[in-house]
Amino acid sequence: MPFIRKVSILNNYSAKQNSIGRESTLYVILGMAISLISLALYFGMLAFGDRLFGIDPKQAEYYYLRLFAQVIQWLFALVANFFADKFIVFRKAHCTHRESMTQFCRFTATKVITLMVDTVIIFSIVWLLNKTGFTGTSIFSFTLDADVVAKVTGGSATMIANFFVTRRVVFGKKKADAALAGE
Repeated sequence: MPFIRKVSILNNYSAKQNSIGRESTLYVILGMAISLISLALYFGMLAFGDRLFGIDPKQAEYYYLRLFAQVIQWLFALVANFFADKFIVFRKAHCTHRESMTQFCRFTATKVITLMVDTVIIFSIVWLLNKTGFTGTSIFSFTLDADVVAKVTGGSATMIANFFVTRRVVFGKKKADAALAGE
């Protein structure tokens, strides 16, 4: 009988690993799709603001435009990611209205922290690259400038952290994580 019990434990472990694999795969795919849309929104607002106001990206006023674009992009991504995570990634569609509101509040709180960290990363990288004289480079007619480098770097770091925070804090997948960690 000990052998059967070990096989059962291994099957449960494997099922939990598959759940995390499915969730992380969907999280990345949907997150990337939403990120691409929100990046287009961000850079579209920068281009529109640049043309509308004629502000040089190296002027201090451009940072206000960058901040405004960051906040609008973040609000779009917040709502889109919540619904994608709730209904598709973590499959938490069947809960009460109160539970959904609690999830949304937790989700928003974790994302506010992420917004602050992401914004510090973006502003720091842009400042550092501008300070060192980085003017960007072109790859296949696409200009890789300080804004692009900063946005991709900040977004990548926060996406990884967000998966685990969202999984554990917002949608309560603590038991599966504890079992995988051997706790």
